[in-house]
Amino acid sequence: MKKSLILAFASIALGIAAVPASAQVPETTFNLVAQPKFVNCLGTTHGPAPTAEVIVQRGELNDILILRAHNLKPNLAFDLFTIQNTNLESNGEVNPDFKNFGLAWYQGDVQADRSGETTFLIKLDPGSIELQGRTI
Repeated sequence: MKKSLILAFASIALGIAAVPASAQVPETTFNLVAQPKFVNCLGTTHGPAPTAEVIVQRGELNDILILRAHNLKPNLAFDLFTIQNTNLESNGEVNPDFKNFGLAWYQGDVQADRSGETTFLIKLDPGSIELQGRTI
């Protein structure tokens, strides 16, 4: 049965900055932190904590975002959303003054494999707000 979770990891900033293409790095990588209240839903009991990293690759026409998640429950299925604002501080603690997540974008259905691993690709089209996401 498919579970529907709002992105349990910290927000992914997908904004396209008004910086000339020549000034942008071709690739950047960062880690995501699991929302404390969703760790038990995402991971296995007594197992390693769920983790995820993001790779953003700049392209001439499109940028690509690759999300790799590890230590999820085997075969876990959920809906992936990106959110504008996170309720987490830089140290992973919940911000007590947090107001709202802002805009949220549905990216697609994600399915972990039997080992609790998944890779999800999002093609960012700078000419429109449409994002195309798929599990790979």
